[in-house]
Amino acid sequence: MAKKNDNNLEIFTIWSDEIESRLDPYFYQGYFRELEKELKNCKFSLSKLEDICSAIRGVTYSADDEVEEGLKILRANNITLATNELNFDDVRNIKADFPVSEEQRLKKGDILMSAASGSKEHVGKVAYIAEDTEYYFGSFMMVLRANEKVNPQYLFEFLSSKIFRGLLFRILGGTNINNLNFSMIKDFEIPLPSLEIQKKIAETASKNREKAKELELQARKMVAEVDSFVLGELGIEMPEGGAERVYSVWSDLLLGGRLDAEYYNPFYDLFYKKLSDGKYQLTMIEDVATDVFQGVGKKETENPEFTLLKVKNIKKNNEIDFILTHPPYADIIKYSDGKIKEDLSNIHDIDEFVKQAGLVAKELFRVLKPGKFCAILIGDTRRNKMYQPLAFRVMDEFIKTGFKLKEDIIKKQHNCKATGFWVNKSKELNFLLIMHEHLFIFQK
Repeated sequence: MAKKNDNNLEIFTIWSDEIESRLDPYFYQGYFRELEKELKNCKFSLSKLEDICSAIRGVTYSADDEVEEGLKILRANNITLATNELNFDDVRNIKADFPVSEEQRLKKGDILMSAASGSKEHVGKVAYIAEDTEYYFGSFMMVLRANEKVNPQYLFEFLSSKIFRGLLFRILGGTNINNLNFSMIKDFEIPLPSLEIQKKIAETASKNREKAKELELQARKMVAEVDSFVLGELGIEMPEGGAERVYSVWSDLLLGGRLDAEYYNPFYDLFYKKLSDGKYQLTMIEDVATDVFQGVGKKETENPEFTLLKVKNIKKNNEIDFILTHPPYADIIKYSDGKIKEDLSNIHDIDEFVKQAGLVAKELFRVLKPGKFCAILIGDTRRNKMYQPLAFRVMDEFIKTGFKLKEDIIKKQHNCKATGFWVNKSKELNFLLIMHEHLFIFQK
């Protein structure tokens, strides 16, 4: 199996007789050609995908067809990319009398594949249907239904493999093509050993998947036990509660200007009391930490012997229930005065700011649970008296990432600190004041 080198050369050559119908250089990268070579050199004969399975596209419906209870529809978000398993978060229901085909109901042995997504890495992800179900699948999905030549679970395991995923990205290309249809992959060649060997491979892979689940559960249990042991040794007992949503506090308890309700949840008072009642004296973090270091940027980590850790290396996927963020509007207000290199308010160039906002969008999309919401409040700006639609450009980055725009709420601006200054400037330089912001509500 070829190993992809993240430092691939941007310039490479191929012979003219190696050029197929594709003319984009991305298609001919050495990594993809190595994958193709490995596939052709495998010890079993190869069969085209169209010779061993058929493809069925999903149910096309509109938002007007959705109801609380009805025919259950699975979509791309119902396949977990990391494990290739079904999840049932945010399952949609359509009218019970909506015209669907029996072919569009998920059956035992089906391979459900994502055929379109806002994020390219989610295109082509698959899940195996182990039993007959009452679920159907949406129009951005397709099902591969194996024929008698191939064990369906073996086919699923191969379609989950790195070699198929790698060559699939080759087909999709280096552009923003995030859609897949069967005609694009029907000629893909699949190693086809005897049915007996296929069955053995499928059974072993399935056992390994189950073992991985067991080990993950054990690991979580062990981590929880470590936490309980540490707190027990310190004489700290975690309080019950934390789910309260309605509570009241006296006005003189509003400390330090904090007005967010969660800060005053009674659970935190209980927690601090339990902490204070522990066996040992408490101390401030600043009294026991010698230094706190700011991280470095990617450009500063050029030595390939070192690995740059990011936030995503800590936070799990699909873990956050709701995100509300109010980013800077480029460098209108500098929040860290240049002291924090990664501060977006240090960026004057609009194009660069939008690019970095796109990276933020990808990270927010990764950690947010499927079906949950991300709200972003952002406004526009001017450069050389010309209006810059910063909000819409950032909105576009979020949509490209895979978010769906649920609402665009227009917020009128009041009592801005610099309003007086800009009133005079607008008269002097002949431009209108920006009097609104956008509160975009996105859904994953």
